[in-house]
Amino acid sequence: NIGEKPASYEAWFLKTPNSRIGWQYILTNKTNFTDHFFRLGFNQNTGQLRYYTEQANNVRKAWVTDEDYADGKWHHVVATREGSKAQMYVDGVLVKEDEAMSDDIGGGETNWYIAQNGNTAEYLIGAVDEVRIYKKVLTLEEIRQNFESQGLAIQPIGKLSLTWGQIKAAQSYR
Repeated sequence: NIGEKPASYEAWFLKTPNSRIGWQYILTNKTNFTDHFFRLGFNQNTGQLRYYTEQANNVRKAWVTDEDYADGKWHHVVATREGSKAQMYVDGVLVKEDEAMSDDIGGGETNWYIAQNGNTAEYLIGAVDEVRIYKKVLTLEEIRQNFESQGLAIQPIGKLSLTWGQIKAAQSYR
């Protein structure tokens, strides 16, 4: 239950250029547009990151980055929230800041969704790795340290786990 408490949401993501129409999410705590919620993903039909919140009275607040990240490369994103102040960092750099975001994203939902929002039509074309949710606002030093660690991100195609799955599926054991 994060609700009104300070929080940071962190992930590595890889978004590929695509022509699919619709929202694409990295992390969200809601499947619909009612009550309080938080969403971090991509603006409809673009590679611009989008930070979106809503309060119970249908007051919605959203903003998008200027940069397009649908470049097929891994990026590190951190979205923070404390009260009504929100910040977004990409690859260790502050890219957006706002003093008027929702100060309550709700706590009733127990489900968090990674790379989709629970709606089968709104999924990310790409990959998400090392998602973390903190009950505090990460400092710039902590954000940069996590970014510089480079995580364990791999390209999803042609790696051993996928190749082994294909080999195993192709084998016939009689």
